[in-house]
Amino acid sequence: MRPTPQLVTVLLFCTAAFGPAQSAEAPSAARDLAWGEVLYEHFQDESFRALVRLAAAESRAELSHHAEDAALLRGGTYLAWGLRDRAESIFLSLLEQGTTPERRDQAWYWLARIRHERGEYADAYAALERIGDALPRAFDPDRNELTGRVLIALGRHDQAVSRLSTPDYPGAWRAFADFNMAVALSRAGQEEEAVAVLRRVGTAEASTEETRLLRDRANLALGLAYLEAGDPDSARLALDRVRLGGPFSGRALLAAGWAEAQRGRFRAALGPWRQLTATTEPDDARLEALLAVPWAWHQLNARGESVAGYEVAVAACEAETERLEAALAAAAGDGLLPMLREEDFSSNGPLGSYMHALAADYPFRTAMADLRDLDHMAENLSHWQRSLVAFRDMVDARRARYERVAPGVREAISADRIEELEAEYLRQQARVRQLTERPDPLALASPKQRDQQARIEAARARALSLPESSERAQALDRLRRLEGALAWRMHAAWPERLRALQKALSQSERLLAQARARHESVKAELAAAPATFTGYSVRIDAQADRVESLLSRVETARARRLGEIRVLLLDSLERRRQRVAGYLGEARFALAAAWDAAANGPVAESGSGAAQAPEASP
Repeated sequence: MRPTPQLVTVLLFCTAAFGPAQSAEAPSAARDLAWGEVLYEHFQDESFRALVRLAAAESRAELSHHAEDAALLRGGTYLAWGLRDRAESIFLSLLEQGTTPERRDQAWYWLARIRHERGEYADAYAALERIGDALPRAFDPDRNELTGRVLIALGRHDQAVSRLSTPDYPGAWRAFADFNMAVALSRAGQEEEAVAVLRRVGTAEASTEETRLLRDRANLALGLAYLEAGDPDSARLALDRVRLGGPFSGRALLAAGWAEAQRGRFRAALGPWRQLTATTEPDDARLEALLAVPWAWHQLNARGESVAGYEVAVAACEAETERLEAALAAAAGDGLLPMLREEDFSSNGPLGSYMHALAADYPFRTAMADLRDLDHMAENLSHWQRSLVAFRDMVDARRARYERVAPGVREAISADRIEELEAEYLRQQARVRQLTERPDPLALASPKQRDQQARIEAARARALSLPESSERAQALDRLRRLEGALAWRMHAAWPERLRALQKALSQSERLLAQARARHESVKAELAAAPATFTGYSVRIDAQADRVESLLSRVETARARRLGEIRVLLLDSLERRRQRVAGYLGEARFALAAAWDAAANGPVAESGSGAAQAPEASP
């Protein structure tokens, strides 16, 4: 049994369409407070909240310095959500409106990514060619690697090799560029150069899980390529570098056994194969190893072990068929959605392990990501639905308070004396004006001085009623002196008293103006208050209808995505069931042949058997 060329081709020619964390230029300092809040939510991985805050900021015209940055952020978020059409329209609009060279180059870069994801490779390359020298340097590794993959897809392999061989790949990017360069070299017919690059990737240091996976993948492809070329020694060296705990370990163990079998060391081949059969994962490599183990025993002329091994293979295939039947039933049932929402697929009963295997496929990952996004949207919409109920309660409470307080406020407004006070102010203003024009010290005299003036006048009247005499004359003279002294004191205090009266009048004017403003403000607020809750009630009802409509659309989209996932899962399980049926038929046929061989000859522990290898591949 030899590795098939098709399997080597699939592994070797599949470009590494993943890489280190996507590069992104650090944003410039936030010149708008609202933009800082948007960035905070964005870098907290709260993309939905970031877009909500962004929409609010735009509606309030709070992004006077970052409108174009906001467009780039929104377009990138839509692209991450798989909304390529909406993201493309945003980037094209930004380019049509005109922007800075840096933002223009970023827009062309994201358009290239969108078109590459759609399979529009010529348009993607055209977008990459439009990128100038203003693209931030942090984008360079991803830009070059994307250009290399686009050139490979266009069949321009020599240009892809030239682009991917540039030294502008820091850190882990170098390994991904090398892997894709090996693909380009192989497709260009330069097999030896491709193998040399794969060997470099397979022996490089790996500090992250992504680079370790890439190294395992390169070593597996390298080992299979060596097997296909008839070099089992080099194949075994490459395959031994594949980690046992990684996702490629099963195929690596299977291929390692075939490397030993290719060297005629069938007992040594049993080591990796039996290690593989000891696992419980429902992997094709394990089932093929279950067929390979008794085949190796047959080559060693150990017919008893061969028969026992084929019986184990038949039992394993039958058990796997039963598990697949149960998994198919579970995939078609109503409990699929709760299973998909589990973080750990292993807890999903008969579907768990098969879903782990399917999770490596891009369509399934995309559908799952969409389903998670839809769940997140539904959660946010449900939150807004609950919030709208609370807002409606707040409006009802405001209306009830208004209806309770308004009558008392109206009564207080109608009972105030502001008109009387304003009339009194006008009278006092006229009096002060008259006193200023015609001074009258007695008008501003103190109560004591008024009393003294009255007493002087009363005494003068009594004195005048007396007969003419010296005593009468003396009394009148004394009263004149007293009246003069009193008049002098009133005249001396007149300026200060007039200024105090004018000051008090000015203060009264200010207080009256404030009182009038408050009076009018209360009347205006009282008149406008009904509109505050009446308008809000209409808006809340409209938003509630909109949220309900959006929830319905999300549920429809979620059901559609769930249906797509179900189809992918059922298709994967059905294809696996057909493969297992093939393994089962092969195992039964080989078991019958082994029983026939055991019945026609003696059982031996070792030797060189001539039985035909089962039709299986690593």
